[in-house]
Amino acid sequence: PGPGPRPAAGAPGSCSQRCGDRDGSCSCHPTCSGLSSCCSDFRDFCLEISPYSGSMMGGKDFVVQHLNWFRPTEGVICRFKESIQTLGHVDSFGRVHCVSPLLYETGRIPFTLSLDNGRSFPRSGTWLAVHPNRVSETEKSELVNETRWQYYGTAGITGNLTVTWEPSALSTQSVIIELWGYEETGTPYSDKWAAKWSYLYPLATNIPNSGSFTFTPKPAPQNYQRWEVGALRIISSRYYAGEKDVHALWSNEHALAWHLGEDFQADPEAWARAQCLAWEDLEDQLPNFLEGVPDCPCTLAQARADSGRFHTDYG
Repeated sequence: PGPGPRPAAGAPGSCSQRCGDRDGSCSCHPTCSGLSSCCSDFRDFCLEISPYSGSMMGGKDFVVQHLNWFRPTEGVICRFKESIQTLGHVDSFGRVHCVSPLLYETGRIPFTLSLDNGRSFPRSGTWLAVHPNRVSETEKSELVNETRWQYYGTAGITGNLTVTWEPSALSTQSVIIELWGYEETGTPYSDKWAAKWSYLYPLATNIPNSGSFTFTPKPAPQNYQRWEVGALRIISSRYYAGEKDVHALWSNEHALAWHLGEDFQADPEAWARAQCLAWEDLEDQLPNFLEGVPDCPCTLAQARADSGRFHTDYG
């Protein structure tokens, strides 16, 4: 059976909404296990998860450990940073699942869990969001010969493109393959500077979850041409195209040469030169970014250990 009736939030002797707290007759701090001072319901409310980390792009399904839930639930909601909510579920074994959201940061992200469709969030844990290049190849899709994708339409690079993925990573018979675009708005380094990923359009819908898809690119409609960087996302066909924060496999972000219009394909060198000159003009207007860069650790080993703030330069 699942846990008994839920104690009142913050009740003495309980870890409901008290995770990290050392005060009281028992402890809800992570160190309590080694000190044998944990409240009896520590594992029910201060959550351990597996896996504990995934790409900042989101779409990773993770399981709450030590919490078996066999009673009816009105809905599982996982809330990250007190503001971003994703839908979870309880599987046939009574295990509670969450799906990580699309985030615009790496590091340790606090989350809370509701088993009553969002009326209360007494349970909490931490999710580690990492750079996409730090996750295993089975957790993302692969652009076969990625250079062809990024230079498509230039001299000698035409024909078909292929994306592959691990079919067992998505428990579904059919999938949707989508294109998402990345852009930044506002003046760089100002309070209004913001990053945004947007769903653009599907490349394929309701195709078999075979692990491979090949297509011949065509220029996107004009209203999508302003997105020049993006990524593919593969989701189950039981979701609607563009549905946010669902179990998914993302590709690497890449230059969207393959979806650009005829002006690019007619004279890619002139197009690239115009982009370069525009970038150069923007650079001349930017403030000194070094003033906003955090101090570096003393050693490389310290930087690698500080996974919340530093990671390998994958550029």
